[in-house]
Amino acid sequence: NGAANIGDTDSDGWLDVGEIWQFTCTATLSADTTNTATAWGTAPWGEEVWATNSAFVDVIAPQLSLVKTADRSEVVAGETVTFRIEVANQGDTPLTNVVVDDGLPACALSAPAGDDGNGALDPGETWVYTCAMAITADTTNTATGEGLDVLGNRWTASDSATVTVIRPGIDIVKRADRQFVYPGETIQFTLDVRNTGSAPLYEVVVTDSLPQCQLAGPSGDDGDGVLATGEVWSYTCAVPVCEGEYFPLPDAVHLAGSPAVGGLCSDVTNTGAVTAKNPSGQPVSDEDTVFVDLIRPAIQVIKLADRTDIWPGETVTFDIYVKNVGDTTLTDITLTDSLPACVLSAPTGDDGDAALAPGEEWAYTCSAAIEVDTVNTARATGKDPRGTVWWDEDSVAIYVCID
Repeated sequence: NGAANIGDTDSDGWLDVGEIWQFTCTATLSADTTNTATAWGTAPWGEEVWATNSAFVDVIAPQLSLVKTADRSEVVAGETVTFRIEVANQGDTPLTNVVVDDGLPACALSAPAGDDGNGALDPGETWVYTCAMAITADTTNTATGEGLDVLGNRWTASDSATVTVIRPGIDIVKRADRQFVYPGETIQFTLDVRNTGSAPLYEVVVTDSLPQCQLAGPSGDDGDGVLATGEVWSYTCAVPVCEGEYFPLPDAVHLAGSPAVGGLCSDVTNTGAVTAKNPSGQPVSDEDTVFVDLIRPAIQVIKLADRTDIWPGETVTFDIYVKNVGDTTLTDITLTDSLPACVLSAPTGDDGDAALAPGEEWAYTCSAAIEVDTVNTARATGKDPRGTVWWDEDSVAIYVCID
């Protein structure tokens, strides 16, 4: 400190018996240091005497590290995640009073593994803590650790682990190109599979409940085999419908065109199903059903006269019966009579819905004076659910006797 003889109380420049002189100096150390001081002096008779002593200073380099990890980074809401916290002494001096805190109160830390029992985190030693909890929302969990070095200084470290909550979802929509189908036609089914969630889906499998539906596709896959969020895969199949007994009343029921030969011979409730796995390996699934009505529309007309042999000018009363002999409802029913003078009555037998249901029969009457031999024809038409017009007609002959 610039003073050579602090302690020379009598200021005579002599180190008297029992007298202590003190010298000080300050140095900045960057490594362990053994500092040696030497003192010498001259005795009254001229002999030089000396003494030496050393002091050791341990330059410590405390360092605390903390690493926090989660056993998985993506989970479905409600799944349990196990967190692991590793606290290590990477310095060269023990740390005591080690405290580790997890940022999630619900995550109760275990006792540390790795402590050799002395309660101090020795250089090179690692303590491991774990905790587990259910995750319901995106979570960034930060853990902190601290410890004291031999000088009482506090050392800290922290680390975070992020867990993202995924919401997997899948949707399948099945549709047919027509709701009503005639025998001999082919039904085209389409199945659209969409990822409606927030995570990619793997191992996508689509099945159809109809054995005749041999699925083709998918289209829409970008080639990675993974159904990404928002991605849609489309599958298709074509199923023929068998011809069956298409004309239940030969020569009486008519539809232009000739039906083709097929294979599906009844109404069908067809279900498409999809399964897949989310990134956690858990399954997700959905299904959708479409109904296709195989219809065999047919309408029948029967026309009767109260007599078929008359004198000129006599009145004949006609009864006309219109019946739905098919298996689907017909609408927009019309009935015409070839005799303009025969004004048809309103039908009886209609249940009030103006539709001719399967098995339902409507009855009409009309009367007309007949002068000459006459063939009176009634023609009925009706529309099926697809808008196709079906018709039938029937005739009765009236013979006029001439005296």
